[in-house]
Amino acid sequence: MLKKNLKRLKNLHTNKLILELKDVETINITTDFWSNRSNQSFMVLTDHYYSNDLDLKSTILHYSSFSQSHTARNIANAIKSKLQELRIYHKIHCIVCDGAPNMLKIFSYLDPEIKRIWCIAHRLHLIICNGPDLWDKAKSFPPPTAPSTLTTTNSSQQQLDTEASDDDDEIEGIADSDIDMNSSVDVDSQQVSNFNDDDDQNVKMLTKINKKKKVNHWVMKHRTLKI
Repeated sequence: MLKKNLKRLKNLHTNKLILELKDVETINITTDFWSNRSNQSFMVLTDHYYSNDLDLKSTILHYSSFSQSHTARNIANAIKSKLQELRIYHKIHCIVCDGAPNMLKIFSYLDPEIKRIWCIAHRLHLIICNGPDLWDKAKSFPPPTAPSTLTTTNSSQQQLDTEASDDDDEIEGIADSDIDMNSSVDVDSQQVSNFNDDDDQNVKMLTKINKKKKVNHWVMKHRTLKI
């Protein structure tokens, strides 16, 4: 019953509006979109015209939810359909709207005689909000972090272990041309001079230790390059 009454009232006021606008020669339209807290969109159409007595009149022509995608084609079709229903589409001189890209493009789907006017209220709103950056939120940057260390998965760890095994095999075959051990043995000459001829074994031990250090250094460098 309620739905039936609402439909009857809509038809009644639509017909009344058609009669009211019948003798108007030129009509201008303002349109805009809103969204409620549930993010449901609404579109409104308001007409502005002068009566025969030169009185400026404004009437809400259409106000309803807009569930379609906000493409220029959908918006243009909705506006055109409502204006044709009221039999005033051919009387429209200009439409006042905001400067959103989809709103700018709707005029490519409407009568080319219809002009666009950028709403001064929207422009003023943009100047006030964007000019002094009143609503510009400070950009948050993540805190500096320490240099990340190399982390590996199980598969990566297995690969490293395999490479380490390969390195061990390569070390066994390292020739003196690859690493000149004799030129890099860091044995203190004063310490060596204190040894007697009977201390050759000690000299060999120091030499072996320094060779091992050199090989370890080469291995670590080689692994770093591979990683």
